[in-house]
Formats: sequence, C-alpha cells, structure tokens
Amino acid sequence: MPTVVLQPFRIDETSEYLRKRLELQDLAGIIDFNTLLEGLPLSIKQAVSFIEQNQITLEEYCHLYKEDFESQTLELEKPETRIAYRVLELSLSKIAEKKPGVDERLSIFAYISPNGIDVSLLQSYYDSLDDFEGILELLTAYSIISQSSEETEYKMHPLTQASLRLYYIKNNCYDKYAERTYNFLLPKLSYKEGTLEDAQRVSLLIPHTAALCGLQSSLEDKAIAEMLHKIALHQHYAAGNYQTALKYYQRALEINEKCYGRDHIQTASVLINLANAWGCLGEYETKKDMLKIGAEITEAHFGKDHPKTAIILINLANAWGSLGNYQCKRDLLVQALLIIEKRYGRAHPQTGITLANLGSALLKLKEYEMAYECQSKAYKIFHKQFGEENKHTRFSANQLKQIEGSQMK
Repeated sequence: MPTVVLQPFRIDETSEYLRKRLELQDLAGIIDFNTLLEGLPLSIKQAVSFIEQNQITLEEYCHLYKEDFESQTLELEKPETRIAYRVLELSLSKIAEKKPGVDERLSIFAYISPNGIDVSLLQSYYDSLDDFEGILELLTAYSIISQSSEETEYKMHPLTQASLRLYYIKNNCYDKYAERTYNFLLPKLSYKEGTLEDAQRVSLLIPHTAALCGLQSSLEDKAIAEMLHKIALHQHYAAGNYQTALKYYQRALEINEKCYGRDHIQTASVLINLANAWGCLGEYETKKDMLKIGAEITEAHFGKDHPKTAIILINLANAWGSLGNYQCKRDLLVQALLIIEKRYGRAHPQTGITLANLGSALLKLKEYEMAYECQSKAYKIFHKQFGEENKHTRFSANQLKQIEGSQMK
C-alpha cells in the first residue's frame, strides 16, 4: 500500500468546494458529509462527482455511504484508506449498472503505474472503440481517473488505485486480473531491434511493467523473471540505461537461479546479457568471467557447433579484446567463425561480422596478411549485402586502410 499524505479540508473549505460544484446555498448536510469523509479532498471530489452523476442530495449520499458498508472485513486501519475504499465501492456499483463487467475492464488501472497511462495503450486493451470511450468517459465523470490537458494520457490517484486493488481482493478476483494484465503487457515488450519508433513504444510500457512486477500476486516467479528480463533488455539495448538494466537483470537472474538452477539455459540467457551490461560500464573483467560461465552452459545445452554457442564465443572474445588480450580474442573468433560459416555460409552477413572482428584482432597482433584477408572478405560481404554507406562496410574499409598503412611502415 503506498503512503499517501492528504491534508483534510476544513469545513469552510468543503463548503466552498460544494458551492462551486453543486451550487448549494443551503448548508444542511455539509457538516455530516465532511465529518463522514473526514475532510479528505480526494474522497470529497469523487463523492461530489457521484452526487452530480446521480442527481442526489448530500443527505442521500451519506445514507448510501453508511448503508451495507462491510469493508471493515478487510481490516482497513487507516481512515483515509477505509474512506477512499468505500467511496470507490459506491461509484463502481453505479458505473456497473451502466456498463456491466466494468470491474474487469477497469482492471488494468489497478496493476500499472498510476501516472502517464498512454491513450494508445488503453485503446489496445479494450475490445472496441465504443467500449474504450464509454468506460473512460464514466470513470472520468466519477473522478476515478483524470485526463491530461493534451488528452494523450490518463492517470489515477495512488490511493484510488490502492483502493481498487483492495476491491478486487474483497471480490476474489485480484490474482485473475493481475494475470490478465501480465498477459496483456508481456508480448508488447518485444520490439524490433534498431527500430526507434518501436523502441519508443516499449519505453512507454516500462514503468507500467515495473509497477506490475513490484506488486504481490499469484504470478509465478518465472513469469515475473521473464518480465524483469524484458525490462532490462530494453533499458540496456534500446535506452542505454545500463545501471537500471543491471538492477533488473540481477533480479531476474536471482529468480531464474532459484527456479531453474544455475546451469539452466534460462539462467544463462540473463547472465549473458548481464555480462554485456557490465561491459558497457567498462567492467570487462566481470563481463569476461560471467560470459565464461554463460558459454559453458550454452555449449552444454545447444552443442559446440550451434550458432548460439558461436555468438557467446564472439562476446567472450570481445571481452578479452577489451582487456588487451588479443591472442585469446583471435582464438575464440576462429572457433566462432568455423561454426558461423558452417551454419550460414561464407557470404552471410553474420560471417562478415565475425570476419571483420577477427581481422581487427589480427591487426592488433600485427598479423597483417591474415588481417587483410579477413577484412577483405568481410568488406565484399558487406558491400554486396548493405551497400557502400553501411556502418559495417565503412568499418571494414577503414580497417583495410589501417592495415595497408601499417604494412608500409
């Protein structure tokens, strides 16, 4: 439950607010109303919206509030929680009369970040445009959610959100809706690498996914680990937030080690990405040590000649290169090249990338003839596949110039 500090209205402030909203001149019922809601601004705002929508009096609202109030069974000790819960409960009961099944349709708001809820995300959650617009219109009318001035985002007060989760607990559907939200968000966290627009789309989901991961629910640890891993991947490779990525990788790794064991390929997958994140922060020794473990697990799972094994060897080779050990880098890249050529052929871009990497290591070792041969092959592959201006083509062209210059010295 989040800590929400609310400064209560004085009776004169409540009176002024009611006059503006309801155009009341008669103060009858205001004292009872303010006392009942303990002057809590959020609850008063939502209660007044309820009164407006249902065209009832303050006295009638107070009667409804007190009627059949069983929320004490949830052991709500804090008055603001108890009041916010009851006000929300009343509003949802009325909304359900107009929109049956609103409990389920509203559920996404309970499990994601209460701020910055993008309209496009909500549109994809609802079955139809009419459903989407109708529900949000009602929720806004009852002050359960509010819309940004640009009309691109919605938000829900954290206390309302916490009350909504309590409402689901009371109605024995909290875990069901948590799982529904998980199944909705998880596939949306995948994106096409190198596509800025797609990466930006996923960035809008990160705070919502993190919020879901932070809640207690019956979601399996494996499911939480998968979501944490996807958050980390985005923060690492798309956003470049390496420290943030480390935090999520570490949490996912701990869960996978517990659920699968340290030698499982799911554990290795997170470990390898964690290693690469450390490398981005300049911690090459840590990267190398982790990748060695990852390489052993990957080879044991897929076999020595599998492309996934080759990719880990390339990563490990680069770690050695960052540490200045170009001999180890060269040896590992030779192993990887044999696997890549066998699987993809000699003209494949991945073969070109491995050749270019190997040529770079050979240049450092002053093995100019072999370096030139590798880089020439890489350049021909890149030029044919990508054209003259591609970054891989330009890299190999620059490397060839360096080799030629070094041979002339």
